[in-house]
Amino acid sequence: MAEYQLTTNEHTILRVADNAHIPDDPANRDYQEYLAWLDDGNVPDPAPLPPEPPPPAPLELDAPPEGPMDAATKGYVDSEVAAMSARLSALEARLG
Repeated sequence: MAEYQLTTNEHTILRVADNAHIPDDPANRDYQEYLAWLDDGNVPDPAPLPPEPPPPAPLELDAPPEGPMDAATKGYVDSEVAAMSARLSALEARLG
C-alpha cells in the first residue's frame, strides 16, 4: 500500500496515513510533499472503483396476490376503515 491514493475526483489526492484529501494546488504544502514523493519514484495507489449500482426494483411483486402478508395488511386496513367510520359517525351525530 502506497502513502498516497488517487481519488475519483481528479483534483484531489488522498494521503492514506491520516485520510487527508489534498487538493492539486501548487501553493499547498501537502501537495508539494506529494509531488516530491512522486519525484522520488513513488506511485500512488489507484482510485477505488465506484460501487455497483443497486439492482432495479421489480415491476411486480414476486408474492402471489393472496398470502399471509396480504391477510395481515387487509386486517390492518379493515381496522383503520372501521375506526374512521366510527369517528365519522360520531362527528355526524355531534353535528346533528
